[in-house]
Amino acid sequence: MNINELSNNYIKNGFISGIEIISKEDVIKHRKYLEDAEKIIGNLHYKPKVHTILKSAYELSKNKNILDIVEILIGP
Repeated sequence: MNINELSNNYIKNGFISGIEIISKEDVIKHRKYLEDAEKIIGNLHYKPKVHTILKSAYELSKNKNILDIVEILIGP
C-alpha cells in the first residue's frame, strides 16, 4: 500500500491497518507485558496514560516506525 492509499484510508476511516510496525516477536513481548500488568492492576483497556506506568506502552508510543507513519499522515 502506498502513502496515497494510506492517507485516503485514514481520511475515509479515521484509522489505517495492515502496516507491519514491529516484529511478531515484539508483539508477543509487548502483549505479555500488558497481560502480566493486568493480572496485577486489573483491566487497562481504555485507561488513560497507560504509557506512564507501563514501560512497554511507553516504548510503543515513541516507536520510530509508528511516529514516521503518523508524521506522514497528519504532519509533525
